[in-house]
Amino acid sequence: MPRFNEEQMGSFIQAFSNFDEHADGSVDVRKIGELLNLVNLKPSEEEIQHYMHKIGENNKDLIQKTRIDQTIEEIEELEQESEKIIRMGFVDFLKVLEDFKERHPEQFQQ
Repeated sequence: MPRFNEEQMGSFIQAFSNFDEHADGSVDVRKIGELLNLVNLKPSEEEIQHYMHKIGENNKDLIQKTRIDQTIEEIEELEQESEKIIRMGFVDFLKVLEDFKERHPEQFQQ
């Protein structure tokens, strides 16, 4: 799976935080298109629907995450043990980003 650099991870966490309206560690899966746009990605409507369906099946229409206030150093540690520390929802968001990166590498600047 494609890896992301520290700057990208920081922007993903910040974007996710911006959509966590209730500060409860979750965002509505219907916001996935806006989340991707916020990190300067341009998914098609078909791709947005695909990700909504895929995530919705597993998470009952919520993307969840924990402790988005992690420092960059902690993020590096999380890459090694992500499933133990990050709730499934944020892991799903990263999987969406990784899949999107495989489909559209030109939209990612390293």
